[in-house]
Amino acid sequence: MLKYVSVFLVGITVGALSVYFYNHKNTTVLSDIYPIRSKSSNYTFINPLLAYNTPVSEVGRYHELEDKITGEISKMKSDGKVDDVSVYFRNLNTGQWVGINEDKEFNPASLYKLPIMVAYYKEAETNPGVLTLKVEYKPSDGVPQDATPVKYTFGNLYTVDELINDMIINSDNVAFNMLLRGVDRNGLKNVFDDLGISYPNDVAYISPKDYAMFFRVLYNSTYLNREMSERALKLLSQTSFKSGLASSLPDTVFISHKFGIRTLNEGKPGQFSELHDCGIVYKKDNHYLICIFTKGKPDVSPAFLAEAIEDISKIIYANQ
Repeated sequence: MLKYVSVFLVGITVGALSVYFYNHKNTTVLSDIYPIRSKSSNYTFINPLLAYNTPVSEVGRYHELEDKITGEISKMKSDGKVDDVSVYFRNLNTGQWVGINEDKEFNPASLYKLPIMVAYYKEAETNPGVLTLKVEYKPSDGVPQDATPVKYTFGNLYTVDELINDMIINSDNVAFNMLLRGVDRNGLKNVFDDLGISYPNDVAYISPKDYAMFFRVLYNSTYLNREMSERALKLLSQTSFKSGLASSLPDTVFISHKFGIRTLNEGKPGQFSELHDCGIVYKKDNHYLICIFTKGKPDVSPAFLAEAIEDISKIIYANQ
């Protein structure tokens, strides 16, 4: 009888200690969760909430998924497909996330077209007429890309709205240059300042984790209002870039994303080509955010970088 009582008491003790440490662990984790608020100082009585930051922890991270991605990246590097890869993944329902070199900064290239859109849409909330303003196409705006369906003619006028569409859907550089020339620079800087992201000056670099903030605030409608957030993500779902993230998904799954590509052909020491893709995957009942930034030497085809993004995206999709 005494033996059974002893076993019973040991069981109670172990159980009690397990509950204590479990609760203690979660208390520590919860205390590390903090709100990310707008950096704007324009308000006296409100403190706008943008998102919540959750720590890397047993609760907040997928260790098995992280191991699979890390293994795939190691294989890619050994095969010579990439020199560097950074990944930021976040489940938008639970807040759980995985980061692999997520704070490493890359040249964003066309990724900066998204903040231009956000700046115009932010202004349009109080001044809707900004989207119907017309901008003249000048030689300094560059030459249209071969793939663009919009035929620009020097001296012609184009509305801000149609330029935004072309800049996002086709990642057109002429549209970007025309919009950059006409944007309210203070308003554009405010977008970066509000989200706590370094404003690009002469040299522009950004990490996948920081860039993901643009998509987080659009999805949560915590920076632009609901109408403009919906408008932005709908436009991003129509991008013509079908490699990278998009190529890894079934046709029935929507994705709102933006890519950036920087190619170098000189082959000089220390030079790298880069391809990045970041967006929201609308998998049924399980939406998630994924940003994958890649870098390879100039002799590495962008197709290999796109394939690397696709392979990592497949792993994440299969584990959601």
